[in-house]
Amino acid sequence: MKKFLVLFCIISASCISVAQTTKLQTIEGKVAEINKKLPIKTDGGSTIEKIKIEDGYVVQYASRPSMYDSAGNSLLKPYGESFLEQAKNENVRVMYEEYLAAGLGVKQIMYFSDAKKTETLTFEVSDLKRMLIFPASAYWQLLSELRGGRKDLPMAAGKGLTCIDYETPHYGFLYIYEVDEDVYQIEIFQKNLNKNKFKVLSELATGKSDLFEMAKLCANAGFGLGMKYIGESSGKSAEMIMSYEELKVCFE
Repeated sequence: MKKFLVLFCIISASCISVAQTTKLQTIEGKVAEINKKLPIKTDGGSTIEKIKIEDGYVVQYASRPSMYDSAGNSLLKPYGESFLEQAKNENVRVMYEEYLAAGLGVKQIMYFSDAKKTETLTFEVSDLKRMLIFPASAYWQLLSELRGGRKDLPMAAGKGLTCIDYETPHYGFLYIYEVDEDVYQIEIFQKNLNKNKFKVLSELATGKSDLFEMAKLCANAGFGLGMKYIGESSGKSAEMIMSYEELKVCFE
């Protein structure tokens, strides 16, 4: 019986290897065809210079004349926002499904001419798997909330608190609060992080939290939700994050 199981595992692994190799060869053919048409300037102002498969990644090399848009805003986006931007695009998702089937991750390397600076965005195979679990519509909704909400900032959030920004670290959505340290000592936030986290999760589970709708948006997209408090004078900070796994339980 053991010999049969070992043989079965070997055959299965061989079949997967052959299938991945075939799909990899298909991707290599497509990349070769695309490269014949490069460089190409995109609608967003970037120029795609070349694409190649290297060390288990499809690597795209691109450039922009400036790292700022016409309004002077930086074009550099946090990982989470870049993830949402691509995950909401159905055409990109189809392409990433093909890469995933071939066992490939993604690297996007952007060169900004004015700053002489290169930035690299990397999606591992595990990132692509996670991206494709959740529907594009969920990413659309969360990205819309992120960008739409920023237009209303800064915003008073109670005595001594001002919401000044939203951040998107790895699979997370953070409210950034500036704290008036004449009203609150930042150490109080640092001391009570776990207590406050438990309180918010309990309220979410009963549907009585002001964060209910936002938490649900995050959970639907596989993102966590958190708050970061920064002392206005000291610059000290306290950060509370509820992971996707913790939020998910609240809506089951």
